[in-house]
Amino acid sequence: MIDLIKRLKTAFLLVFILLAGIVLDQIGFFLVFAAICIISLWEFHCALYYDLTGRKKSKRIIANVILGTLPFLGVVLFFLGHSYIDASRIFAISILLFLSISVYYIVELASRLEKPFTIISYAITGIFYVTVPCIMIVFIAFHEGDYDFRPILGLLILNWINDTGAYLVGSQIGRNKLFPRISPKKTWEGFWGGAVLTLISSYIIANYLNVFGRNDWIILAVIVIIFGTLGDLIESMFKRSLSVKDTSTFLPGHGGFLDRFDSLLFMAPFAAFYILFIKS
Repeated sequence: MIDLIKRLKTAFLLVFILLAGIVLDQIGFFLVFAAICIISLWEFHCALYYDLTGRKKSKRIIANVILGTLPFLGVVLFFLGHSYIDASRIFAISILLFLSISVYYIVELASRLEKPFTIISYAITGIFYVTVPCIMIVFIAFHEGDYDFRPILGLLILNWINDTGAYLVGSQIGRNKLFPRISPKKTWEGFWGGAVLTLISSYIIANYLNVFGRNDWIILAVIVIIFGTLGDLIESMFKRSLSVKDTSTFLPGHGGFLDRFDSLLFMAPFAAFYILFIKS
């Protein structure tokens, strides 16, 4: 009972901060997702460096977090100056991403570790696992030029409903394991329960968030269901490979930021691809 109360308190506080940040204005939105990006990168590299070197904290971890955050901050500065997306800005962001990755190779020249390319692969994985999805979320928020919190709000709601629905249905009637080798507690019953609730919610969201059509929200709900679930499983695979239960204890009762935002981070590039390229 105490653990449940702790989880609920953390969940309500987290939801309040997220919603207040993205609804307030673009500065609040940038601050919220900058925090998600930085803390998630920190958790990611702490777990991997400890597995590789046996040390929990390192100057390398700080350097990797800084380098991994730079492309996201570059995107933020672009949109603070000009609220539109064009080819030149995408090209500039791509160059910044390439430069951030290149620094890793240069740094490892002075490294004394026996497996420098293992460290490089960890660092690059962190960028594509955390930073790129956060950049895609910014692109979604500025999909028509000016900042619009409604697409992000809708995706967050769908993601929460999918996760919560899968947990509630799976814990009550779940029998058939979805992926027992990676996540023994997830079931097909939970998956379909979350899917049905998410699809119903997409219909309601389409009526209240006047930003996309009904069919668009249904497609986005399917993206959340499929790729959000895969993101959860991939993060479970990540933790299982390192023999850790949670990525951190930053969120009491919930683990770390990667534990809470794994579905959103993995799903975001696919949602961005639909919104920015297919829909438009």
